[in-house]
Amino acid sequence: MEVVRRFLKAFLAGVERGDVGGGFDSGAIADDAEWIPAAEVPGLPPSYRGRYGFIEFMRTWTEDFDGWSMEVERLIDAGDDRVVG
Repeated sequence: MEVVRRFLKAFLAGVERGDVGGGFDSGAIADDAEWIPAAEVPGLPPSYRGRYGFIEFMRTWTEDFDGWSMEVERLIDAGDDRVVG
């Protein structure tokens, strides 16, 4: 849970600066981290891996927005080294 909290803090600070990859500079995310977008989002691969995969997902997903923000209300320890936000 602490790793995810550290990543989110760095990520959201990076977004404020216009740097969606900022969270990965915190050292909180492993090189083989996997991001799985919602299945309802059309035209995306089933998952993205690592820092550059995450940055590519965020750029693709947000490119049509003039501005955007993100807020995580709660983190849940889902077991097996998984966290849901």
